Amino acid sequence: MTRNGHACGGGARTGRTTLLTAAEILAWWAVLAALWLVLVSTADVLELAACRAVTGR
Repeated sequence: MTRNGHACGGGARTGRTTLLTAAEILAWWAVLAALWLVLVSTADVLELAACRAVTGR
């Protein structure tokens, strides 16, 4: 047992694990936001291409 009564090592790991979890969640949201921006910009380009195809310009 450690001095705080936990066999696993205590509170320092909990804070580090929380930070790592928060960083991982933030990284996932950043990736999802980037994918969303790519899809939105692609849809805009495809919409313009479709309009040009229909109007002949």
